Amino acid sequence: MVSVTGPRSGWSQAPFTPGALRSSTRASVMFTYWGLEAVPVAPDATHAMADFPTALSEAFAYRNGYVADEPLSVGAGYWMKFAGAETLSIVGVEILSDTFDVLAGWNIVGSISRTIPVSEMLPGPGVSILTPFYRYLNGYTEADSIRPGEAYWVKTSAAGTVQAGGSAIV
Repeated sequence: MVSVTGPRSGWSQAPFTPGALRSSTRASVMFTYWGLEAVPVAPDATHAMADFPTALSEAFAYRNGYVADEPLSVGAGYWMKFAGAETLSIVGVEILSDTFDVLAGWNIVGSISRTIPVSEMLPGPGVSILTPFYRYLNGYTEADSIRPGEAYWVKTSAAGTVQAGGSAIV
């Protein structure tokens, strides 16, 4: 079971690239107001990720500008708005590592099903990570770890990938 707690946790976007996976699990996700959100599990096919009747906004990805994105999927992050704190359960496969696509410049990247130190966010070939990872919780703070269900701002040197929770990409 993946339990996501704290005042800010949620959902993400971008094509799912399977990493090390475990069997089906349930993630409890808590949403509050505006936040950077990421999908903490690969949802079962029968559970629609875009069906958030209490969301007050669309899910906005960032690709050199904000874009409303649907359907939601595992990988990059989203800005989403909710009326207040609420908890949601998502059934899916636990993701222990994954590869996120990034563009040159600022990106919102998602997270995996376990907390990892930012040192386990590794750039792919030809990509440099130019800034710390920043989370949003009533303002921006530098992250020391990447938490399930949260998303983070990061600036990269080039288009490519960032590996979460895996070994170095050569």
